Amino acid sequence: VLLGLIFSSCSISRRVPEGMYLLDRVNVEVEGKQKNGVQDSELMPYVRQKPNKRILGFRFHLRLYNMAKPQKYTGISRWLKTVGEEPVLLDTFLTSRSTENIDRYLKSKGYYGVHVHDTTDYLKRSRARVTYNVTPNIPYRINRVEYSIEDTLISSIVMTDRDTVSYTHLRAHETVLDL
Repeated sequence: VLLGLIFSSCSISRRVPEGMYLLDRVNVEVEGKQKNGVQDSELMPYVRQKPNKRILGFRFHLRLYNMAKPQKYTGISRWLKTVGEEPVLLDTFLTSRSTENIDRYLKSKGYYGVHVHDTTDYLKRSRARVTYNVTPNIPYRINRVEYSIEDTLISSIVMTDRDTVSYTHLRAHETVLDL
């Protein structure tokens, strides 16, 4: 099977329908002089569409799937389709949703001035690569906390509790969950 797999079709995109594109790669690039603590790998879970798995740079599961006969689902073709992996086709809707997901995630982490955009490169043999370019800017930080409470009863309760609350997080990078 392995030798048949190696010498079978050279084109991994042979089962890609006309006018569609096989998702070849997805990259997240954090741009700017200072990445402000944002890592590329931190943003990958928010990408909705991932390309086919690679083993040592080789799309083994996709090739298994391509070896199966398209209209047949018995015998060896059934096994190849079960073990194999269908080609992941580029979906521009999911690409835009991923851009929104990355934007929302970074805003929840305090990067309100974030700029996220995606670029799709269409390659030969019906393949496409998507790159998400992220410029996080500087995250917002809380400098001080002030209270303006007109009701004296409520004010005394809040001021009593204020002393028990730790404000060590002031000047620290805040997330929406911390607030």
